Amino acid sequence: MYNSGVYEGVVMVRTQIYFDEILLDELKQQSTRLGVSVSAYIREVLKKDLSIKKDSNIKQNLAEFVGIWKEKNISEEEIKKQAWER
Repeated sequence: MYNSGVYEGVVMVRTQIYFDEILLDELKQQSTRLGVSVSAYIREVLKKDLSIKKDSNIKQNLAEFVGIWKEKNISEEEIKKQAWER
C-alpha cells in the first residue's frame, strides 16, 4: 500500500510532491547550504510551520476563555458551599 521506511527512529511514509523548477532549485540550494537532504529540509520546514500554527491555534483558543469567570464568585468558600449543597 505505502512505501515506508525508518528514519531517525520514526517510521516514514513515502510520498511524491511536484515543485516548479524555481522552487526546487531554491530547495536544493538551501538544503546544500545546511548540509542536509532536500527531504530532510522539507520535513524540518513543515514541522516548524505546523508547530507555529498549532501554537497560534492554542493561544487563539485560550483567548476565547479570557474573562469567562469575571462575573462569577469562584472563591474557595463559594466552591465549598456549592459542593455541600449537592
